[in-house]
Amino acid sequence: MGKDIKVGILAIGDEVVLGQITNRNAAWLATELLKENLNTTHHLSCRDTAEDIAESLNFLSQHCSFILVSGGLGPTKDDCTRQSLAKWAGKELKFQESEWLGIKEKLESRNVTIREGHKNQAYAPEDAQILGNPKGVAPGFFTSANGIFLASLPGPPYELQSMYKEFLVPIIKKELNPTMDRKLYTWICLGAPESEISHIAESLLGQQESFDIGFRLHKPY
Repeated sequence: MGKDIKVGILAIGDEVVLGQITNRNAAWLATELLKENLNTTHHLSCRDTAEDIAESLNFLSQHCSFILVSGGLGPTKDDCTRQSLAKWAGKELKFQESEWLGIKEKLESRNVTIREGHKNQAYAPEDAQILGNPKGVAPGFFTSANGIFLASLPGPPYELQSMYKEFLVPIIKKELNPTMDRKLYTWICLGAPESEISHIAESLLGQQESFDIGFRLHKPY
Protein backbone atom coordinates (compact mmCIF):
# COMPACT_ATOMS: atom_id res chain seq x y z
CA MET A 1 0.00 0.00 0.00
CA GLY A 2 0.98 3.61 -0.41
CA LYS A 3 2.05 5.69 2.53
CA ASP A 4 -1.17 7.69 2.81
CA ILE A 5 -3.99 5.14 3.22
CA LYS A 6 -7.35 6.90 3.04
CA VAL A 7 -10.11 5.43 5.18
CA GLY A 8 -13.88 5.71 4.88
CA ILE A 9 -16.17 4.85 7.81
CA LEU A 10 -19.70 3.65 7.04
CA ALA A 11 -22.36 3.35 9.76
CA ILE A 12 -25.29 1.13 8.78
CA GLY A 13 -28.66 1.42 10.49
CA ASP A 14 -32.01 3.15 10.16
CA GLU A 15 -31.64 4.25 13.78
CA VAL A 16 -28.49 6.19 12.87
CA VAL A 17 -29.93 7.85 9.77
CA LEU A 18 -33.19 8.77 11.53
CA GLY A 19 -31.32 10.34 14.43
CA GLN A 20 -32.54 7.87 17.04
CA ILE A 21 -28.94 7.31 18.14
CA THR A 22 -25.78 9.39 17.74
CA ASN A 23 -23.01 7.78 15.71
CA ARG A 24 -20.12 8.00 18.17
CA ASN A 25 -18.36 5.03 16.58
CA ALA A 26 -17.07 7.10 13.66
CA ALA A 27 -15.36 9.66 15.91
CA TRP A 28 -13.81 6.94 18.06
CA LEU A 29 -12.58 4.93 15.07
CA ALA A 30 -11.10 7.98 13.34
CA THR A 31 -9.15 8.84 16.50
CA GLU A 32 -7.84 5.30 16.87
CA LEU A 33 -7.01 4.93 13.17
CA LEU A 34 -4.84 8.03 13.29
CA LYS A 35 -2.72 6.29 15.93
CA GLU A 36 -2.07 3.60 13.30
CA ASN A 37 -1.06 6.19 10.67
CA LEU A 38 -4.36 5.84 8.82
CA ASN A 39 -6.00 8.99 7.48
CA THR A 40 -9.82 9.03 7.72
CA THR A 41 -11.30 11.16 4.94
CA HIS A 42 -15.01 10.25 4.88
CA HIS A 43 -17.81 9.47 7.36
CA LEU A 44 -21.04 8.10 5.88
CA SER A 45 -24.31 6.63 7.20
CA CYS A 46 -27.02 4.69 5.40
CA ARG A 47 -30.19 2.68 5.98
CA ASP A 48 -30.40 -1.09 6.51
CA THR A 49 -31.04 -1.84 2.84
CA ALA A 50 -28.86 -3.71 0.38
CA GLU A 51 -29.30 -0.95 -2.21
CA ASP A 52 -28.20 1.85 0.11
CA ILE A 53 -25.26 -0.17 1.42
CA ALA A 54 -24.06 -0.91 -2.12
CA GLU A 55 -24.38 2.75 -3.13
CA SER A 56 -22.44 3.85 -0.04
CA LEU A 57 -19.68 1.33 -0.70
CA ASN A 58 -19.46 2.42 -4.34
CA PHE A 59 -19.03 6.04 -3.27
CA LEU A 60 -16.42 5.32 -0.60
CA SER A 61 -14.45 2.98 -2.87
CA GLN A 62 -13.90 5.90 -5.27
CA HIS A 63 -12.11 7.87 -2.57
CA CYS A 64 -10.76 5.36 -0.03
CA SER A 65 -8.61 2.23 -0.04
CA PHE A 66 -9.90 0.96 3.31
CA ILE A 67 -13.58 0.95 4.35
CA LEU A 68 -14.70 0.24 7.92
CA VAL A 69 -18.36 -0.70 8.30
CA SER A 70 -20.23 -0.74 11.61
CA GLY A 71 -23.66 -2.16 12.36
CA GLY A 72 -26.07 -4.69 10.87
CA LEU A 73 -24.45 -7.89 12.17
CA GLY A 74 -27.36 -9.00 14.38
CA PRO A 75 -29.79 -11.93 13.98
CA THR A 76 -32.86 -10.05 12.70
CA LYS A 77 -34.12 -9.67 9.12
CA ASP A 78 -33.07 -6.04 8.88
CA ASP A 79 -29.46 -6.98 9.61
CA CYS A 80 -28.25 -7.44 6.04
CA THR A 81 -24.68 -6.18 6.29
CA ARG A 82 -23.01 -9.57 5.78
CA GLN A 83 -25.01 -10.37 2.67
CA SER A 84 -24.62 -6.88 1.22
CA LEU A 85 -20.86 -6.69 1.76
CA ALA A 86 -20.30 -10.16 0.31
CA LYS A 87 -22.37 -9.34 -2.78
CA TRP A 88 -20.55 -6.04 -3.28
CA ALA A 89 -17.19 -7.79 -2.95
CA GLY A 90 -18.29 -10.49 -5.42
CA LYS A 91 -17.71 -13.25 -2.88
CA GLU A 92 -19.81 -16.19 -1.74
CA LEU A 93 -21.14 -16.05 1.79
CA LYS A 94 -19.89 -19.12 3.69
CA PHE A 95 -21.27 -20.67 6.86
CA GLN A 96 -18.57 -20.89 9.54
CA GLU A 97 -19.29 -23.96 11.65
CA SER A 98 -16.69 -23.12 14.29
CA GLU A 99 -18.14 -19.62 14.70
CA TRP A 100 -21.64 -21.06 15.03
CA LEU A 101 -20.55 -23.31 17.88
CA GLY A 102 -19.09 -20.29 19.66
CA ILE A 103 -22.25 -18.25 19.07
CA LYS A 104 -24.45 -21.03 20.47
CA GLU A 105 -22.24 -21.34 23.53
CA LYS A 106 -22.51 -17.62 24.24
CA LEU A 107 -26.28 -17.60 23.77
CA GLU A 108 -26.78 -20.61 25.99
CA SER A 109 -24.64 -19.08 28.73
CA ARG A 110 -26.96 -16.06 28.70
CA ASN A 111 -30.13 -18.18 28.70
CA VAL A 112 -31.14 -16.86 25.28
CA THR A 113 -33.47 -19.04 23.21
CA ILE A 114 -31.61 -19.95 20.03
CA ARG A 115 -33.56 -18.99 16.91
CA GLU A 116 -32.94 -19.72 13.25
CA GLY A 117 -31.93 -16.08 12.72
CA HIS A 118 -28.95 -16.50 15.01
CA LYS A 119 -27.32 -18.66 12.32
CA ASN A 120 -27.01 -15.58 10.11
CA GLN A 121 -24.29 -14.37 12.44
CA ALA A 122 -22.09 -17.34 11.57
CA TYR A 123 -21.72 -16.37 7.88
CA ALA A 124 -18.78 -14.52 6.36
CA PRO A 125 -17.47 -13.90 2.84
CA GLU A 126 -15.23 -16.65 1.51
CA ASP A 127 -11.55 -16.21 2.43
CA ALA A 128 -12.41 -13.50 4.99
CA GLN A 129 -10.51 -13.29 8.26
CA ILE A 130 -12.90 -13.63 11.19
CA LEU A 131 -12.84 -10.92 13.87
CA GLY A 132 -13.82 -12.27 17.27
CA ASN A 133 -16.31 -10.48 19.49
CA PRO A 134 -15.05 -10.50 23.11
CA LYS A 135 -17.98 -8.42 24.42
CA GLY A 136 -20.86 -9.69 22.29
CA VAL A 137 -22.10 -12.51 20.10
CA ALA A 138 -21.77 -11.62 16.42
CA PRO A 139 -18.24 -11.91 14.94
CA GLY A 140 -17.00 -9.45 12.36
CA PHE A 141 -14.67 -10.01 9.42
CA PHE A 142 -11.90 -8.51 7.31
CA THR A 143 -11.56 -9.05 3.58
CA SER A 144 -10.52 -7.29 0.37
CA ALA A 145 -12.03 -6.82 -3.07
CA ASN A 146 -11.00 -4.87 -6.16
CA GLY A 147 -8.04 -3.34 -4.33
CA ILE A 148 -10.20 -2.17 -1.41
CA PHE A 149 -9.74 -3.44 2.15
CA LEU A 150 -13.04 -3.98 3.95
CA ALA A 151 -13.74 -4.56 7.66
CA SER A 152 -17.13 -5.25 9.21
CA LEU A 153 -17.63 -4.41 12.90
CA PRO A 154 -20.68 -4.54 15.20
CA GLY A 155 -22.72 -1.44 16.01
CA PRO A 156 -22.70 -1.41 19.85
CA PRO A 157 -19.69 0.74 20.83
CA TYR A 158 -18.40 -1.58 23.59
CA GLU A 159 -18.39 -4.50 21.12
CA LEU A 160 -16.87 -2.46 18.28
CA GLN A 161 -14.08 -1.07 20.42
CA SER A 162 -13.00 -4.40 21.88
CA MET A 163 -13.12 -6.12 18.48
CA TYR A 164 -11.12 -3.31 16.87
CA LYS A 165 -8.39 -3.29 19.51
CA GLU A 166 -7.99 -7.04 19.96
CA PHE A 167 -8.51 -8.37 16.44
CA LEU A 168 -8.50 -5.64 13.78
CA VAL A 169 -5.42 -3.63 14.82
CA PRO A 170 -3.05 -6.62 14.39
CA ILE A 171 -4.49 -7.20 10.91
CA ILE A 172 -4.07 -3.52 10.02
CA LYS A 173 -0.42 -3.64 11.03
CA LYS A 174 0.17 -6.83 9.02
CA GLU A 175 -2.01 -6.43 5.93
CA LEU A 176 -1.98 -2.67 5.39
CA ASN A 177 1.42 -1.89 6.94
CA PRO A 178 0.65 1.84 7.10
CA THR A 179 3.69 4.12 7.08
CA MET A 180 2.10 7.54 6.66
CA ASP A 181 4.39 10.18 8.17
CA ARG A 182 1.62 12.35 9.55
CA LYS A 183 0.93 13.64 13.05
CA LEU A 184 -1.79 15.79 14.59
CA TYR A 185 -0.88 18.59 16.98
CA THR A 186 -3.52 20.61 18.81
CA TRP A 187 -3.23 23.91 20.68
CA ILE A 188 -6.02 25.46 22.77
CA CYS A 189 -5.70 29.24 22.62
CA LEU A 190 -7.59 31.30 25.21
CA GLY A 191 -8.71 34.91 25.28
CA ALA A 192 -9.06 35.58 21.54
CA PRO A 193 -11.68 34.80 18.89
CA GLU A 194 -11.05 32.24 16.15
CA SER A 195 -10.53 34.94 13.52
CA GLU A 196 -7.76 36.62 15.54
CA ILE A 197 -5.91 33.36 16.20
CA SER A 198 -6.14 32.57 12.49
CA HIS A 199 -4.74 35.99 11.54
CA ILE A 200 -1.80 35.66 13.91
CA ALA A 201 -0.95 32.06 12.94
CA GLU A 202 -1.19 32.65 9.20
CA SER A 203 0.89 35.83 9.49
CA LEU A 204 3.66 33.94 11.25
CA LEU A 205 3.58 30.76 9.19
CA GLY A 206 2.90 32.12 5.72
CA GLN A 207 2.35 29.66 2.90
CA GLN A 208 3.45 26.15 3.93
CA GLU A 209 3.23 22.98 1.85
CA SER A 210 4.67 20.63 4.47
CA PHE A 211 1.60 20.72 6.73
CA ASP A 212 -2.07 21.69 6.91
CA ILE A 213 -3.47 24.10 9.46
CA GLY A 214 -7.06 24.45 10.65
CA PHE A 215 -9.06 26.35 13.24
CA ARG A 216 -12.29 25.74 15.13
CA LEU A 217 -14.29 27.43 17.84
CA HIS A 218 -14.05 25.54 21.13
CA LYS A 219 -16.71 26.71 23.60
CA PRO A 220 -16.89 27.76 26.39
CA TYR A 221 -13.39 29.17 25.77
